[in-house]
Amino acid sequence: MSDFVSTRTLSTAACAMLMAASVGQAAPTTHLETQAIQRVERYCQTSWRNAGIAPQDWEDCTQQTYVELLHRVARARWYEAIENAESRERRELNRSIWCVAQRWRRRQRFAPPQGDVVQQAEEQRGDLHAAARDVRELIDSPKAPLSKRQREILQLALDGASVAEIADQLGDRPQRISNQKYKALEKLRAMFA
Repeated sequence: MSDFVSTRTLSTAACAMLMAASVGQAAPTTHLETQAIQRVERYCQTSWRNAGIAPQDWEDCTQQTYVELLHRVARARWYEAIENAESRERRELNRSIWCVAQRWRRRQRFAPPQGDVVQQAEEQRGDLHAAARDVRELIDSPKAPLSKRQREILQLALDGASVAEIADQLGDRPQRISNQKYKALEKLRAMFA
């Protein structure tokens, strides 16, 4: 286990050095800088744990924090960021961690589908057809307080016609069709209230 931890810490430190080199900062030359990188990593891990981020994502979040931190604080000042809780560098470290945590929480997650997706879609489609059939029966029912025109408009709407299409088909203005449709739906709602 200790070999894994030391190898992981070395790989993280190596990543931090490569990132520093990519933005024009020299690689850490002192033991103090390497120690600062390792302590920043431990500080980040504690932050990820407190933020509720899954352990398998910690390394990615830490590397993103290194990138943020390289833009905010000179790498030579990282030791100050980890040692002095009241320093400007610590505020920048905390701001970097906060930014990464917020982005990580907002990222789009792709969950594997639960069960058979095709079967679920078929069941939903069947439920929709059953609901449409029930609504049609209700519209045709003598109990429904609808005029012949309102029944016709609702039937066409259930068939998927838009208000403009219904208006063309019935030879009326779209506003009037929309009003009639609204009044018909209000009557049905009142019937169930």
